[in-house]
Amino acid sequence: MNTDSAAYYSVDENLYHEIKQGNSGALKFLYKTVFPSFRNFVIKSNGSEEDAQDCFQDAIKDFYYNVCTGKHELGRARPSVTLFNYAKLNFYSLIKSARKRYTGPISDSLEPTSNDDFLEKSMAAELLSNVEKALEKLSDSCKITIIWFYLESKSLREIGDHLGISEDSAKNQRFRCIKSLKQLLKSIV
Repeated sequence: MNTDSAAYYSVDENLYHEIKQGNSGALKFLYKTVFPSFRNFVIKSNGSEEDAQDCFQDAIKDFYYNVCTGKHELGRARPSVTLFNYAKLNFYSLIKSARKRYTGPISDSLEPTSNDDFLEKSMAAELLSNVEKALEKLSDSCKITIIWFYLESKSLREIGDHLGISEDSAKNQRFRCIKSLKQLLKSIV
């Protein structure tokens, strides 16, 4: 059997096996099949071609490492879906870091409008920072589930379809992920 054929790699088990064996042809196939849709996603999200390439290259490296070390196993989700999700998380991180670098105009007054307002904003910023720290400690599938459900308002059916699981499994995963997130937040605070 020709292990460099698209038909061979289109079977998830073959693709996964070849990636685990270090076959660069498998990674090239995955790149050719997943990158175009990811590039479209980035461009529609006001990103650039360069952003798409950078995020996808990092995702390929992460995915390859996770397959080789056993952190990602076949059956949890299709390799193409997992790679797309890795790249999407990288893109979200890129956007988030770009927002943090933004320096808007500085107010003429350095005094807050009121102590209560200042305290509220400080507490909200601290909570957001703690949630971000806790999210970083979650598994990739939990991060994806929480981000998609709570930030992107995707339905559990959509999340299940993207992750290759049923709607009920997505609902259970969301519950487990929120429980994990709450435990992590307790340990951070």
